[in-house]
Amino acid sequence: MSQINLEPSELEIEHEFSLLLLKLQEKINISHNQNRYTGLTPDLTFKEGRVYWKLIKEYKNERGCGGSSTVYAFVRRKDGAIFQPATWKQPQTRTQNPVKGYITDEWSADYFTAYGVAHEPQD
Repeated sequence: MSQINLEPSELEIEHEFSLLLLKLQEKINISHNQNRYTGLTPDLTFKEGRVYWKLIKEYKNERGCGGSSTVYAFVRRKDGAIFQPATWKQPQTRTQNPVKGYITDEWSADYFTAYGVAHEPQD
């Protein structure tokens, strides 16, 4: 008798990641508008590494160029685990509970605020 594999496939994780990016950009846009920040709304982009996707929040100046960037979060590509950033290059993995959640969870966007990974899931 064969066992059923309940782990999400790479394709499912990539699909969930693309949906999550849209939800997080919307969360950033809403926060930016509610707080009446001046300047352009930051863009959420990502860079694909060997092990992780690095989510980057890019701030542009009024001309739409230059600006600054911050690391928003890291997502492990093989299983969709969400990590807070430790530095620009690596996630925080040396804590008691480094995984904050998984992008395949039903409410995965609640693991984030407009500023990055939440310490506790948001309501």
